[in-house]
Amino acid sequence: MKKYLTITSEQFFEDNQKFVRAIDEAYNRFDADRLMIERSLELTSKELIEKNKSLLNYIEKLNYIAYHDTLTHLYNRAFLTDKLDMGIAKQKNNPSKVFAVLFLDLDRFKLINDAMGHSVGDKLLGKIATRLTEFSSKTVTIVRLGSDEFVVLVENIESEQEVLLLAENINKSLKHSFHVDYHEVFITVSIGIAFSSLGYENSSDILRDADTAMYNAKQKGRGRFQVFDKSMHNYAATLVELESNLRQAIQNNEFILYYQPIINALSDQVSGFEALIRWNHPVKGFIPPADFIPIAEETGMINVIGEWVIRTAAEMTKRLQAICPKVYVSVNLSFVQFREKNIVEVIKNILQETQLSPELLYIELTESNIMENVVSGMEILNKLRDIGVVLSLDDFGTGYSSLSYLKKFPIHNLKIDQSFVRDLEKGKQDQEIVKAIIAVAHSLDLTVTAEGIENENQIAFLKSFSCDRLQGYYFSKPLPFDQAIEYLTKKSS
Repeated sequence: MKKYLTITSEQFFEDNQKFVRAIDEAYNRFDADRLMIERSLELTSKELIEKNKSLLNYIEKLNYIAYHDTLTHLYNRAFLTDKLDMGIAKQKNNPSKVFAVLFLDLDRFKLINDAMGHSVGDKLLGKIATRLTEFSSKTVTIVRLGSDEFVVLVENIESEQEVLLLAENINKSLKHSFHVDYHEVFITVSIGIAFSSLGYENSSDILRDADTAMYNAKQKGRGRFQVFDKSMHNYAATLVELESNLRQAIQNNEFILYYQPIINALSDQVSGFEALIRWNHPVKGFIPPADFIPIAEETGMINVIGEWVIRTAAEMTKRLQAICPKVYVSVNLSFVQFREKNIVEVIKNILQETQLSPELLYIELTESNIMENVVSGMEILNKLRDIGVVLSLDDFGTGYSSLSYLKKFPIHNLKIDQSFVRDLEKGKQDQEIVKAIIAVAHSLDLTVTAEGIENENQIAFLKSFSCDRLQGYYFSKPLPFDQAIEYLTKKSS
């Protein structure tokens, strides 16, 4: 007999409610899971966005570091190389897209680092970079290659003259003093210019030629610019050979000193001699100082050569004293030597070794040597004065012409540059300038030497202005030591 399940209405209602509650609970769990998933997805999305932003920032920083100099924040060599390669490619397709590379090298920057420390040097580089950025524009890009070298890239050139004017303005701008950690620093820059119109295959070639032109500018006196031409390749090779020969000259004792008399304007007797170095090359003969002194300064060989000059001049002066006990010798001190920390000790030791009285050794320095860093320059001058040597300011009026500083310098003698002496006969204005220089020097208890004298009219003017000493070809050209002895003997008799 079959059995049937019987459910009351109350039980059915209760079961139905349980079923509904079960469905609701399921939906609630689903909603909770859905919300949890949505929140999880939302958080993940935010994290991804943040991570993506962080990654983009990191990439931007890497790109910045890759193409910028960390010290000056200018563009760097990598950026310049890419830019030059693109410029060369553009010009091949369109020859009118001419650009120029200006290669800038700071003159004597190593001396600033040595004298004042790398911290001051780095700050100076930063200030130079800031001043250079004043010239930047849509077509002018400023780059630091490294150390004390910068490049100015000029694109879309309409004429070469605009580039030359830019180089001139850069030179003028950088000649104004910089103030770094209470130091007043003067700097000049040598600039080499290469135009893409010469035709280049890669960036390294145009940089090389701009660098060659810069070195040519440096050899011609620094603080100037030079445009590259193909003949400079031969010149560069000659300089490399000359540097090699110069090192051999030091080892082989190929240098000799010549002596130019300095005459007392009142007595017409010899007061002293200026010692001038000559290089007697075994094959090329005599090489002018202007051709090898800049190389010696650039390579640091001037320190060895300069010490030899001072020692030899002191030894020869001791011999001259047998004829004239009060005769002195004057030697030029290179700016490289002047910045050497031990220069005072070097001179002091030479005086002790040769037994030459300090007051018979004149040390000639140019204004620019001292003015490059007045504070350290004054310190060295005071130390030199303390050991008893006589300090002479050479080429007065051709450097910074700092009359305000003249009274502060512990110097004893002032030399009027030959360019002023040469113009004495040209007019009253030039005469008044020389007369004023002598008057100012005498008011500061300085003696005055005029150089470059070639005729009697110049002598008459200078004597009427009460100039103390006279020097020039009118009296004598620089002489080998034996002839200097003969000249002194004749004048002393």
